[in-house]
Amino acid sequence: MDIPMTNLETTSPTSLAFHGATINLFERAGQIFVSIRSLCEFIPIDVRRPTRRVQSPQSGFSWGHMPSTGSDGKQYQMLCIPALQIDTFLATINLRKVSAEAAARIKMLRDELLAMIVHRPMAALEAQLAEARARALRLREHYLDRHPLSRKLLDLCAQGCDWVAITRLAHNTARWRLVNLLADLQALGFIEALPSGTPASPLPPARPAQLSLPEA
Repeated sequence: MDIPMTNLETTSPTSLAFHGATINLFERAGQIFVSIRSLCEFIPIDVRRPTRRVQSPQSGFSWGHMPSTGSDGKQYQMLCIPALQIDTFLATINLRKVSAEAAARIKMLRDELLAMIVHRPMAALEAQLAEARARALRLREHYLDRHPLSRKLLDLCAQGCDWVAITRLAHNTARWRLVNLLADLQALGFIEALPSGTPASPLPPARPAQLSLPEA
């Protein structure tokens, strides 16, 4: 599948040093692309057949020509594929038709290059997401610890209680306060929707609900 990249401003690739060679990488919309030519030159194999294979409608590759400025100042178009497809690209090379040295270099690309530009960044991103989820949980628990009635309302919502049931179970609390607390829970993302039958609040909350952790 041809990815339209030629409408981008001309950019220079990021040069990744790899076992004495240079692998040209590009970033577009948060996704890493790798130059087919730099992969082929590293192995080394002739770039023409892999280029035809990648661009074949039956190949299933996502590809595009990334504009680049060469060291001579001229403009070039580099055929690129997403870094996530490097392993698929290498699998199309018949190891029985290349030298033992080329086969060893293909293994390097599989084992090391993918780890450098795909697996390690993904692991780092997953760690960041895990930390963000843990912080969100801490914020949630801190807020509910400070607002016991909100925790009770959250439990009632989890049980599927509608507005009538909530007002019956929390009869000692003014209805306008219940409405505002439920609206806060929704604004904070603790509940997706207000319980069925919840009326509009006659009094707005004094301030929007906010999450914050105590200072260390």
